Amino acid sequence: MITMMIQSCSTTDTKKAGLVGAYGNYEKVTTEEVALFEEAIKAYDTTLRLKPKKVCKQVVAGLNYQFLCVDADKKEHIVIIYKPLPGQGEPRVTSVDNKR
Repeated sequence: MITMMIQSCSTTDTKKAGLVGAYGNYEKVTTEEVALFEEAIKAYDTTLRLKPKKVCKQVVAGLNYQFLCVDADKKEHIVIIYKPLPGQGEPRVTSVDNKR
């Protein structure tokens, strides 16, 4: 009986199940996510002129947002912003890298 219950909960289709702790798929950036990006990037560096194109998210003790961005020269960059749980601080940039 227990074996049957465990088997019924498991799946090998990672597209349906996703990977626990992994980033999801890139999606179109929402208005709220653009506002979050602009607030965090401004606090990080006021000289960066990046425009977010897509975003994927990772659930941690809060949320990691991985933004795919382009600069004025059309070069791609990955910006990761951590948004802590409510009452535990403001969203902040944790990394900015050129996309390889």
